[in-house]
Amino acid sequence: MLRNTLLLTLATCILIAGVSFSWPPSPAAVTVFAPRREGGEEQRNNLLASFLQWLPLDYREVLSHGLPLFRYEKDKGEKVPGPGAGSFWEKAVGLLTWIDISEPRSIILGQVPLLRQVSFSDQKREERIPSQRREVATVNPTPSSPPPPTNLPEGGPRVAIFHTHASETFIPLHNASHVYEDVSGIVRAGQVLAQELRKKGITVIHDQTPHDIDVHREAYSHSAKTVAAILQEHPDLELIIDLHRDAPSASAAESRSITSTTVAGEKMAGILFMVGTDGLGLEHPNWRENHILAQQISRQMEQMYPGLSRGVRTSRARYNQHLSPRMILVELGGVENNMEEITRAAECLADVLAAIISKD
Repeated sequence: MLRNTLLLTLATCILIAGVSFSWPPSPAAVTVFAPRREGGEEQRNNLLASFLQWLPLDYREVLSHGLPLFRYEKDKGEKVPGPGAGSFWEKAVGLLTWIDISEPRSIILGQVPLLRQVSFSDQKREERIPSQRREVATVNPTPSSPPPPTNLPEGGPRVAIFHTHASETFIPLHNASHVYEDVSGIVRAGQVLAQELRKKGITVIHDQTPHDIDVHREAYSHSAKTVAAILQEHPDLELIIDLHRDAPSASAAESRSITSTTVAGEKMAGILFMVGTDGLGLEHPNWRENHILAQQISRQMEQMYPGLSRGVRTSRARYNQHLSPRMILVELGGVENNMEEITRAAECLADVLAAIISKD
């Protein structure tokens, strides 16, 4: 029995060796899913391929339904190695599947075609840095505002306006509380405020960088960098305004009632001043200076436009006001106010700020 087993094994080896040595070479590269050519040189010299052509179905067509490599390479029009040089098993697998088993990566890429679209070279992940939108390059679809007066005082800007939450808008304007693909309502309010101050001869920087476009809770970290850069370039600024809009936790009707007011018979948005402190343990030892400034503006507003100010509130958060004692956070109206009410309030705020600056 042992002799029979040895003879059978020897005969099998001789058969395999004979097939391997008699295997004709193939072209260096063939079309993965090329149409079968009757009588071609390759099939005349290949006994197995000649036998397979008598089958009623194209075996490659059948295999293509189970191996995405076939269909993917056909669609892409690429060339892959066919059965050629190498061991008998490489040739056998290559003939039946057109997969080069000596290249494991080709097998993986064949089964996961999406990976062919990916470059595996070392790449630095491109950080999504909020683009800076300045007043000189606004994408506001509304008509451009008239140019500022030419009799501006010499020297650098006196007021800076920016938005930690530049996506904040008003539901009557956008039917949403935040927008990212359009100029938001609060940015438009900042444009009105800047325009009105310039009309009064006060030079203004209006920075429209969207600090909350990626992670909303990191907006203050991003805006702190903007403020620091502005202060480094313009250390003599007299006033820095972080302009927001309020969003009371109430029904739509109640929210609108909270953030709206009537001044001299005219309906407009109310204005709230927020002052940050060191209540959360963050360094802000001079927050009382910010508080005094906010109270001064609120009192001036009450004198000029009684009922417009919603008062001054303090918070445990510091709102980046530790960067300058001349920095205030203004809540201009609320999410339910319309742009007519917001615009009128911004114009009144400009009058008040101009009066404060002229006194100083």
